[in-house]
Amino acid sequence: MDEEKEFILLILFIANAISLFLMSKFISHISFDKTSALIITAIVLTLLQRVVEPILRFFAFPISFLTLGLFHLVISAFVLYLAFKFVDGAYIDSHLFSLIFASIVLSIVSSIVLNIIS
Repeated sequence: MDEEKEFILLILFIANAISLFLMSKFISHISFDKTSALIITAIVLTLLQRVVEPILRFFAFPISFLTLGLFHLVISAFVLYLAFKFVDGAYIDSHLFSLIFASIVLSIVSSIVLNIIS
């Protein structure tokens, strides 16, 4: 992996970590037992966003096309759910609408953090 890709991964990790921290403070459906659970969740989420999410988006393209891209919210919510399920001490409400809301907030906060960092 070259330095530019590593730097991008680091920036995405930082954005995810800050976003998850802020979400845990303001959204009652998200909580962490320890700071280490938050950091591990941010790492897992970053890796899932870079590896699994593009594959899911590729295979779900016909559904996304028919729903005018709204199915991407379901994919993002699923990836967020997976990240929380892989980490002990990280908790998120597993209702679909809660997950979609959390994924929307995550993408908005991540975008703001990425714009500030970059």
